[in-house]
Amino acid sequence: MGYCCGFRIGDAASLLWSDVDLDREVINLRPGKERRDRKAHKTSTVILPELLEWLTPRRGVGKAPLFPTLHGKKAGGKYGLSLTFRELMGKAKITFADVAPKDSVKAFYDLGFHALRHSHISHAANAGVPEEIRREHVGHASDVHRQYTHRETEATKLAFAKMPRLLVKPAASA
Repeated sequence: MGYCCGFRIGDAASLLWSDVDLDREVINLRPGKERRDRKAHKTSTVILPELLEWLTPRRGVGKAPLFPTLHGKKAGGKYGLSLTFRELMGKAKITFADVAPKDSVKAFYDLGFHALRHSHISHAANAGVPEEIRREHVGHASDVHRQYTHRETEATKLAFAKMPRLLVKPAASA
């Protein structure tokens, strides 16, 4: 979710199967960072092919969480999602370092779940996905023109089709 959708860790963990439309190949999300005193604004995000391949055999229903062991956890804290992600990175032998200034109260890691969001946006830009589509896809704020711009799902799918795949299927043997 971090790489394929550019979601923040809390948004990915909070997803329910009712947010996922595998037939239309979209995920509907109201970003957690959005202010709650405003009218609800759900973002419709296309599901990239690699994520669709992973989600389809795991299809769930209704209010069931996509990630039951992560659902309801806060991003930070002693038992939060960020720590869980760092533990997974450690098990995968991916090294990361606290790069926060020495007098900082909070740790800041050079690699974390948020780095997947940055990679997603950078790879999309390098693949030629226009800025407006990238902003909409990841739920970044934009100016008023966004209220008047409505993207068709097919146009967005075509724009993201150029992104590199992380997992390459082995060639069939002769």
